[in-house]
Amino acid sequence: MGRSDDRRQGQGSSAELDELDRFESGQRRGRLLGVVVTLVVLAGVGGAAYFFLGGFDAHTVCRRADLKAFYQLPSPRALEAVHSVCRFEGRLGTMLEGISSYPSSMRKLLIARYLASDLAVLNAICGASGPRVLASAMINSPANQARAIVAGCKMGALGAATADELGRVDLDRLLVGAAVFVYLKEKKDSAAKRVARHIWGL
Repeated sequence: MGRSDDRRQGQGSSAELDELDRFESGQRRGRLLGVVVTLVVLAGVGGAAYFFLGGFDAHTVCRRADLKAFYQLPSPRALEAVHSVCRFEGRLGTMLEGISSYPSSMRKLLIARYLASDLAVLNAICGASGPRVLASAMINSPANQARAIVAGCKMGALGAATADELGRVDLDRLLVGAAVFVYLKEKKDSAAKRVARHIWGL
């Protein structure tokens, strides 16, 4: 009789211990899950705050000395922010006034980035009968964008492909000239240089 009671008591104690273990294990998992959720929420809130309170502010980005970082901007929100600065008051030329205090290299980079972000601008530069395939192939890179403009000039996409014809394109002359200048700074292309001099007054 005593042995039977001891066995039952032992089984009861074992069941209670198992239940206690399960309870503690559940608590540990719950705490761990809570920590993970908290970290995720904090990361999300921090990221959102950084994002919306100026972490990707276009003016801040444009002033950064690290040009490589400018090419690695998050997409598409930050690029849209830069794009909106470039389109201030809906005029292409206005951006040149807004970035006049930036370093020369950064100004040229921003101008090239603007052109690369707007296929309509490239189409307007190349003309309705311009090389559409060239435009779509070049649109992803500011450096290639400038090359596309120069190539368009050489291929006759701008009509007579002369400085005078290019000067009549319904775009800000400084903007077009600056994009060409990004290219000729590297390649020292004499034809591009003549076009840029005509438009940009170099």
